[in-house]
Amino acid sequence: MRRMIIGAALAALITCPALADNNDTATVNVTGNIVASLEIGTVVDLTMPDVVAPHAEAVATVTLECDNAGASATRTYTGNSNPFADGSAAAANPAAGSANAGVGDAVGVCGQVPISGEGSFNYQVAFGGFTTVGNVSVTAANCTSANDGTSTVLSTGDTAILDGGGADTLYCGATVQVASAQTAAAAYSVAFDVTVTYD
Repeated sequence: MRRMIIGAALAALITCPALADNNDTATVNVTGNIVASLEIGTVVDLTMPDVVAPHAEAVATVTLECDNAGASATRTYTGNSNPFADGSAAAANPAAGSANAGVGDAVGVCGQVPISGEGSFNYQVAFGGFTTVGNVSVTAANCTSANDGTSTVLSTGDTAILDGGGADTLYCGATVQVASAQTAAAAYSVAFDVTVTYD
């Protein structure tokens, strides 16, 4: 009899279903980093070197290119538009011996576009919005990055890099065309846009 009771108890243990739950919950933690926004600070406008008003049916062009330290490294003229030619009508650059260099502006001043964002991140540049006012047009932006040791002029789609502290400065020159109808001894103001986007 005792064996029968033990056997029945064992059978009950074997056939009794295990107690369980049909659902469970776990927590998944979500972590990440929030990087600094990419921003342009207060822009310092650029000043182009003086340029001669062209003769009829001609176009005068002056180009200013800046190095990565903000110096006006290259000034180039086409269309016999160089007022600092030192007697050479076709001179493409301001001549060191030009007496007019002490009177007019043969150098220009590079514009400055300060960029801030996440340290060591890359960003792309784009240039556009070139304006024409009267007979004067800005046709190109010639900007270099302070963090680029080669002073390479950037084109739309090119990449620059922020330093470890998240800073860079674009030093900008431009190319300006003057049509033949432009009045001499007149000031002008044209513009272009600079857009920066994380790469």
